[in-house]
Amino acid sequence: MVVFALWLSPSRAYRSRLSPFIAVIEVALALLAMNRSALDIVTASAARAAALLTILGARPHLFQRVVERDFSLPPPERRLLLREVRSILADSTDEARIQHLTALVDRIRVQVAVATLRFSLTALDAARAIADLCDAVIIGLGVPVVAIGRYGAREEEQLNGSDVVLLVGGERDNAERLSVLIVAHFREITDGSWPRGLPLLVSPRDLSELPLDDRGLVIRLKFASARLVDERECDHAPILMDIHRQIATADGLDAALDRPLGARHAAMQRAGIDAEALIVDPRGAPSGLDDIDLLIRATQLKSAQRFSDLLGLSPAAALDRFQALELWPAQTIRELRRARFQLRQIESYRELAAANETLYEIERQELDQALAVAMGATDRRDMTALIETAAGAVSAAFARFG
Repeated sequence: MVVFALWLSPSRAYRSRLSPFIAVIEVALALLAMNRSALDIVTASAARAAALLTILGARPHLFQRVVERDFSLPPPERRLLLREVRSILADSTDEARIQHLTALVDRIRVQVAVATLRFSLTALDAARAIADLCDAVIIGLGVPVVAIGRYGAREEEQLNGSDVVLLVGGERDNAERLSVLIVAHFREITDGSWPRGLPLLVSPRDLSELPLDDRGLVIRLKFASARLVDERECDHAPILMDIHRQIATADGLDAALDRPLGARHAAMQRAGIDAEALIVDPRGAPSGLDDIDLLIRATQLKSAQRFSDLLGLSPAAALDRFQALELWPAQTIRELRRARFQLRQIESYRELAAANETLYEIERQELDQALAVAMGATDRRDMTALIETAAGAVSAAFARFG
């Protein structure tokens, strides 16, 4: 009941924190007699998921969906989302299309956030649901797209426009038009919150001529997860196989990849094992998700000449493939898989709390408890110990394979 405790507090500072939430307070009170679980969502959101509460504050009508039974079910599968998008796009007017697409996107985003808040959806499953939603809209628009980076891996919970690739032949003007179409649609149906960055316009020649400098390596690493955003999800399409061949074929690639691997390993050694830093920034801190994924992606690129099916995989799927090919010891794979899961859970919950620039003590305790539960810990001390173990496993993997 945090939100009401703050509201009743005589502190003006506490009351000021509620200003974005006043709209939902009235709705929540009206729903109290209808469905206690809806009120629980509001109070839990006030403490540890302000990003969700902000969405609900702007769209109070979504509370009506929250109290419906089917809202607690897993998000719809990709094919069902695509069917719904196509039905919407068949509508007669542009205004109706945007209105209905907006309602669909809002519904799925809130459904995913609520399921995450309730611990009924893992961070990986939540990101996959959002990727499926983005896929459905892009396929519905009829735009040929290659997804790379975290979107390609279906691990991005907010679409990053630079992970959307439009392949350019001789028709760059057409590709630029399609880029504008994608950005315009996503910004209209999400109040400008998606996508960050702009789609990449890439030709086969661009990939074949990528230098082995830092920027070129970043692009190659992002393309290691390249997949077609296509209704059939064909992993062996000629264009995709050509992309994989281009990014993994270059004299000196292995030695070039050793540069970022060495730099990150050195940063880990300087920083030591810092669990608090990883709890605050599970992706960018030393031994975090970026480091794990860098090691996985670099291994994919280095081994792609021998095993072409290593490319186009998510990090989780790549680890499975490493095990099948015996590229890494089973213990290393188990440790990194566990570390990725724990860090992704923390990242997902921190993103739900992102709207809270500062946290009062009661909110910080709620968030800490949520993070602990999400990653399978009993309390903050246990969570810290698990993170230290995960960081040690990442550092050891870099020492052996980096």
